Amino acid sequence: MRRPTIIILGCIGFMLGVVIGYYFRLAPNWWWLVFVICSAIAALYISKNIKFVPLFLAMLIIGSFIVTYRIESVARNGISDIVFKKSTVEGTVVGDPYWDQDRNYVFVITDLKVDGVKKSESIKIKTYSSAVKEGFRVRAEGKVFPSLAKPGYTLSYAKITIIGTDQPLLVLAKNHFYRGAEIAVGGEPANFVKGILVGARSSLAKDLQDTLNATGLSHVVAVSGYNLTILVVLMQKILRRRWAWGGLVVSLLLVWAFVGLTGGSASILRAAIMASVFLVASYYGRPVSIFVCLGITAVLTLLINPTAIMDDLGWQLSFLSLSGIVVLTPILQKILPKRPPLFFEIVAVTLAAQIVTVPYILYKIGRA
Repeated sequence: MRRPTIIILGCIGFMLGVVIGYYFRLAPNWWWLVFVICSAIAALYISKNIKFVPLFLAMLIIGSFIVTYRIESVARNGISDIVFKKSTVEGTVVGDPYWDQDRNYVFVITDLKVDGVKKSESIKIKTYSSAVKEGFRVRAEGKVFPSLAKPGYTLSYAKITIIGTDQPLLVLAKNHFYRGAEIAVGGEPANFVKGILVGARSSLAKDLQDTLNATGLSHVVAVSGYNLTILVVLMQKILRRRWAWGGLVVSLLLVWAFVGLTGGSASILRAAIMASVFLVASYYGRPVSIFVCLGITAVLTLLINPTAIMDDLGWQLSFLSLSGIVVLTPILQKILPKRPPLFFEIVAVTLAAQIVTVPYILYKIGRA
């Protein structure tokens, strides 16, 4: 059995283990650890035809352990115990604050301390003060309520105290870009430019957001692999021929700086990991199967957030759409007309993504 196939099966085993561990907690113990070690050793020495079996089982157990640990950690360090209670919450603002349709000033804080105790979750804050900016450290006092939307909890009518105003370098860079857009374009067009380039949807007018959603064009103002592709291709063209190693380093730095700049959503994190794998492989002259890259990316993102495969619709749609594009686009290109080539290539990619995602979206809506 070829190495790419073994890697793909190992990744599938890990993801299956995460799903199993999500529903059936697998308590870690020494016997399971011994089993994983023995499986890994066996995978090194047994025949290639059955090498995938111990690797698959080891990855399945590891996936179950990781999601079990994550769920238990959130249960111990989460904020579900303060729901419907008046609390004091301290944290750092992430993402762009915005005014909602009810004229609440809304932002999300993470790196939490609740009544002085460190917590592992995030919380949405609603208040009437617009002095808070991204990167600020704030203290909010109010009652915590559960929420169906992310991050899962909301503190409404909060009394806000700003306790720190130091903003990270990437946030300062993003603010500089925002000011440049306002000066160059101004008004709603500037907000649209922010959305296209860094995914800043919150600044868009509600009627424009509704129009984009109704016409299926909301992806235009969502950061994705397309943004990173432009960035990476540009840097490679400029640097690769003259300074290959430097081009690799600069490209990787730009990729991950862009992730930090845009907030690290599931789609952009997936695209960043895939871009990094392809950049490194390209530097060393090694071809990489798109399915191997997709599997490795799924595993790495699940190591960061193991419950995403079950709870995060963005993660699910990101990998589902990419899988559909990879599998169905070549088939659709054979069916669709050949001219003009660029137009029908775009049509094929769009249709491939829609074919696999629309039924799942309808299924999720039906369950909601």
